Amino acid sequence: MSVLHTPSQTPAPAGPGTRLVVYTVLIGAKEALNNPLSQLPPGAASDLQLDFVCLTDNPDLRSPAWRCVPIDESHLAPEKASRRAKAMPDAYFGDCEHSLYIDNTVTFKRLPQAADLHTRQVDGEGRAFVFRAFKHSRHTHLHQEAGAIAMLGYDDVATVCRQLDAYAQQSPLAEITPLTTGTVLLRSHHAPVLRQFGRLWWESILAYSKRDQLSLDMARQRAGIVIDYFPGITRDNEFLHWQGSLSPERLRASFDARRYGWQHRDEPQAVADPRRHALAHGRGGNPEYQRRTELLEYLCWQHRASLGAQVSPRRGVADALEGLLRPWRRDGLRALVVRVTDASGALAFAAPELEAASMALMQFFGPGSRTDVLDLNMADLANAGRVYAMPQGGAYAVLVVLGLPPAQLQTAAQKLARLMPRENGLFAAVLAGSATLNEARASEALLADVSGQPVRSALCPASHDSLGDPLPNALLCQQWGSPAPA
Repeated sequence: MSVLHTPSQTPAPAGPGTRLVVYTVLIGAKEALNNPLSQLPPGAASDLQLDFVCLTDNPDLRSPAWRCVPIDESHLAPEKASRRAKAMPDAYFGDCEHSLYIDNTVTFKRLPQAADLHTRQVDGEGRAFVFRAFKHSRHTHLHQEAGAIAMLGYDDVATVCRQLDAYAQQSPLAEITPLTTGTVLLRSHHAPVLRQFGRLWWESILAYSKRDQLSLDMARQRAGIVIDYFPGITRDNEFLHWQGSLSPERLRASFDARRYGWQHRDEPQAVADPRRHALAHGRGGNPEYQRRTELLEYLCWQHRASLGAQVSPRRGVADALEGLLRPWRRDGLRALVVRVTDASGALAFAAPELEAASMALMQFFGPGSRTDVLDLNMADLANAGRVYAMPQGGAYAVLVVLGLPPAQLQTAAQKLARLMPRENGLFAAVLAGSATLNEARASEALLADVSGQPVRSALCPASHDSLGDPLPNALLCQQWGSPAPA
């Protein structure tokens, strides 16, 4: 790290010959170093003094475009270390007033010009500064950004939920808008307000998710900054090309190094450095090496549903339930959520729990599906002569019962089985207690009799904040046939 001097608090006016550090950060094995000048038109020039710097932990890295500067951030995980310089360029470029950070996925359509630095803002003490970036192309609120992280498996959902819970203690999450993409950041980085922003951003990255866009706008808001957005979005603008983040030549953010190392445990190099080995063999985007998604866990947090492990009374079944439901998610899916509305006992579902859980499940199945809700009370379950027949709209391939007393498993299966197709289906029950093996077998036998197919059962434990120990056999899933192709 090199800090040469601290310039004056007010940046000098930008003009021809002003120095601008264009920089990227490449730490750890993730991808090959890109050439940001490779798509410039012939004769492209700038009226700025441009210095292209790649900060890296690889002392052997060479580039025709970048001046590679080794830095030692070995006390941090690579995914965190690469964000430190992104957040705090003033700690690395003390001899320059202005910096332009670009992701390694960016190439220029034109070079930066002095005019890009002319739009200036003034902080509360009258000091001018420049902060420019692109507005997020799709998301306007943190719930959307966090949902994308969960859906893509880009980070641990418990960390993301803890982060948003902490933010919500400071200000309503809906007020953190618009959202900014962190792909390109132009700053007069020694301005006090931007130094404050950078440290707030870095502290949040260090404490919470590595996905820096989740914390950028909270830090911006706390620092009191309004960003001067470039025209357009990263995929459509006159300044640069953005290649996207899913190139087969780079590791995805969802890459699971432990899984990769285990699956290639007979190869010493893969065990020693899974990321580098996967990158060398072009496997960074292979689906079998990606982290499992935790979308249902996130949706349970968002809707304040107790099926997950974030909202009390934490039942902790969302992860297992998602694994069982995921193969059935597709456009055109018909699903039914059945809510037992008046079960009694310490582990029964309260009405707000049932509402929140059904909302999370409906969103999990997706906008291309049709999910209906049926409320049953204990009197309905006790009425042995009442059996539900195939609805006019067609059978439900997935049926999830919430809050069912374990003793009513066979009764519920008997009442509801004819709502499902004979060739394939998934019957799931989140129970208000522990089922016995005999109760599970009775339900399985009834479903097999109605469908005419062999039925496979999965019994999973749950938890509850009223209990100290896990609750065995509180999630039951019974399946026959295979899910229809997406």
